[in-house]
Amino acid sequence: MLPQIALTIMMWNAIIMVHLIAIQHLALTQPLSIAVTENIK
Repeated sequence: MLPQIALTIMMWNAIIMVHLIAIQHLALTQPLSIAVTENIK
């Protein structure tokens, strides 16, 4: 029973980390893409 709980927690930690990285990546690339589109105009 315990190993299963540990695996579930590890899985959730991995999912959360991926989401955080994706959010950070979007936060960094969003202003860049906005700046690029402004320059094209």
